[in-house]
Amino acid sequence: AVFAVSDTLAAGAMAAIQQAGLRIPQDIAVVGFDGSELADMVSPPLTTLAQPSREIGRRACELVLQKIIRPDSPPQCVIMQGELVVRASS
Repeated sequence: AVFAVSDTLAAGAMAAIQQAGLRIPQDIAVVGFDGSELADMVSPPLTTLAQPSREIGRRACELVLQKIIRPDSPPQCVIMQGELVVRASS
């Protein structure tokens, strides 16, 4: 199985796998990371871990503003839930 760090890299891996004569997902499964529109455009459609992009951006802005207001505030670790979108590549 291939788990790529982005849907774009997963699409590239899929192209290389198919050029090598292997079948997706029968011979090798492929999963991307992003939840980009590209995941629906490749063949077969790509399984991906979709990220809450708007929420990530909103939270990042909040943290930057908080750091501006309170420069001595400690760093924060924020964990957000992604969504596994299962498609035909896995």
